[in-house]
Amino acid sequence: MRFISRFLLLSLCFLATETFAVEIPPSPAGGGWFQIYAPGDFAFVTDSRDFDINLQKNGFTIEAWIYITRTLEPFVWAENPAEQKLRDLWVVFEKADSYRLSILPNHRARFLLQGPGFSHTFSFPGHLLQMNQWHYLSVMFAEDYYQLVVDNKLRGSLYLNRIGLQDLNNTDGVFSVGGGEGPPSGDIDKKWLWNPFTAGMIDEVRVSDIIRYPKEELNANEWSDVTEIPEGPFEPDEHTIALWHFDFEKMGDSKWGDASGNGHHLRYKGDYLEVQPRNRLTTTWGKLKRR
Repeated sequence: MRFISRFLLLSLCFLATETFAVEIPPSPAGGGWFQIYAPGDFAFVTDSRDFDINLQKNGFTIEAWIYITRTLEPFVWAENPAEQKLRDLWVVFEKADSYRLSILPNHRARFLLQGPGFSHTFSFPGHLLQMNQWHYLSVMFAEDYYQLVVDNKLRGSLYLNRIGLQDLNNTDGVFSVGGGEGPPSGDIDKKWLWNPFTAGMIDEVRVSDIIRYPKEELNANEWSDVTEIPEGPFEPDEHTIALWHFDFEKMGDSKWGDASGNGHHLRYKGDYLEVQPRNRLTTTWGKLKRR
């Protein structure tokens, strides 16, 4: 009986290990990634004209790889406010008070554009972001139209209601990667209005001052297409404003260096930081506490 009890205990330990140990493959870009664990985990670069005013000249493209490891929870109403549960909202990247790409509880991507006296959202209906796999996301805003890409599916539209790229807010807020939606408090600290998403990875973020996949003929109000997904690490060129590989390089006080050569190095803000070498077996307990 004692032998059987020990055997069952060892079996349970093995199952627990298998449950919490998840082998996460590298993104198609290769190398490392930014692991988000704790509320308020994000990386940021201080304000620069490169992230708003200069992006309005010829349009812009911002692209990234993401990986979701748990379901985003919706809002749960209860008569007792203490029993209510706020919904999860995950920011992929954001220029405070100007624009934001986020993932909603329905696992769809949403882009928010903010201008003087208005805010407008652009979404990608009908395409869900599945858990436990890498997804390519891209947003492109030109003078006359916008395009969103999820994996290899592209959706575009002309601007409606006289809202366009030139209406983008030029603010002194930081450009951040990761975290959750909520009103900022100061230039860096964020006080969350909603629950920030805390179980996912972001890799290979590139900001460009050009439309990477332009629409040649604007012969319809809306369009959809299939496009190629970039393979391997993004390469910098003369149109690259910022490029972060998340491959553990350290530039002075910054955590991740800007591979574009423009000096927009990312700094980390949050409670925990996990470093993931390529092909390493990871667990939810494998965290490094920031001092």
